Formats: sequence, structure tokens, C-alpha cells
Amino acid sequence: MSEQQRVAIVTGAAGGIGRELVMGLLGKGRKVAAVDRTGPGLAELAQAAQHRQQGANLLTIETDLARDEAIDEIVAKTRAVSGWSTSWSTTPGSVRRRSAPTTGSARSSSGR
Repeated sequence: MSEQQRVAIVTGAAGGIGRELVMGLLGKGRKVAAVDRTGPGLAELAQAAQHRQQGANLLTIETDLARDEAIDEIVAKTRAVSGWSTSWSTTPGSVRRRSAPTTGSARSSSGR
């Protein structure tokens, strides 16, 4: 699969570093799913992309990453757009991580 067929999922996309990352990726012809919890910021981002004639490669997703189901929703919405495959970039903010199952004598980072 060529790099042009992949989509970058960028969180914190409505402002600052995230917005600049989205615009830079769009400028290189990449498809981008821009994720943020602020709808007006995403609307401004989409308008800027349209102004630069790059809107066709942009998908905006309004969600709050603090919700457990947010990641599944982001992936589902991204895949629904012509089956794009994904790569992730998490910019300012945080993502709640679930513990990965361990096997054998491996221990989690919490030491349990």
C-alpha cells in the first residue's frame, strides 16, 4: 500500500501544533483525520483546508478522548471513508491507555 493511500489521525488538531501538523500533512498530499473536542476549531480547520484546496483529503472528527469509546469511534469513522488505513499522531493532550495483557513472567509497568 502506498503512503498516499494511508490516513494520518491527528488528535489535538483544532489548534497549535496539531493544526500545523494537519496543514503540513495536507500540504504533502496526505489524507488526514483531524480529531478534536472543539467543533468550532475543527470547522475553522476545514475552512482553511478548503481555502488551500486541500479539503478533499481532510476528515474532521469531533470527540473527547477522555471517553473510553472515543478511539473505537475514531477508527470506525476513518475506515468508513473509503477504507483508509491509519497511522496515529497524538499531539497536546492525553490518551487514557488500557493495560495490555501480559503472558508468562512478563509484568506490567505498574509492577503488578
